[in-house]
Amino acid sequence: MKQRIYIDTSVFGGYYDEEFSEHTIPLFNRLRNGDFTLLFSTVTQDELENAPVKVKDLVKSIKIEDTEFIETTNEAVDLAQEYIHNGKSCRANKSRGLFTYCVSYN
Repeated sequence: MKQRIYIDTSVFGGYYDEEFSEHTIPLFNRLRNGDFTLLFSTVTQDELENAPVKVKDLVKSIKIEDTEFIETTNEAVDLAQEYIHNGKSCRANKSRGLFTYCVSYN
């Protein structure tokens, strides 16, 4: 079974950033080679919706069979809200936190 990974949406942009490309280009080469299963969710899709065209093209370069869509469950939303309410997570990171909780439930 391949390792399933989530990468923050900022990593997609890092592919084109000289400061981070040394690490992100090899990562995406491995993703395109099918070494990992890349996890997506509605959170990821929403964050990438306004991304530059070249970032969207990078996403499209990953084969669909090397991706997995994670559903946003009610339990994940409830847990994310509880963490925010109890000060365990920052509201600014709500979408990332929600994705983390979605992955936890799948």
